[in-house]
Amino acid sequence: MKALKATLLYEVEDEGIALSTEVAQYIVGTLQLSELLNFLPLHTDPTKGSVVITSASRVDILLGLIQLHESKSPSSLAAVVLTGGRPPPKEVDALVKVLTNLISTT
Repeated sequence: MKALKATLLYEVEDEGIALSTEVAQYIVGTLQLSELLNFLPLHTDPTKGSVVITSASRVDILLGLIQLHESKSPSSLAAVVLTGGRPPPKEVDALVKVLTNLISTT
């Protein structure tokens, strides 16, 4: 995160594990979510994952990847890097926080 001068927008269950995940590949998320999912490899090793780089305005990708991550799918994500110099829209930010809290408590 320091090299990117990035800010962690959303809490994770175990930050130590999350920040030490080995990056297996980088994917630039410009495709539709349905097409992007085909590029995410299956990782049987939970210490490896993909980094998806996409615009903060690509709400479809952000929400889809959060759902994928929270589903405990073997398509493991190490991180989602949002570009554009701004966070997601406030309505989306609120939705992400609600979704991650709902999924974490069920």
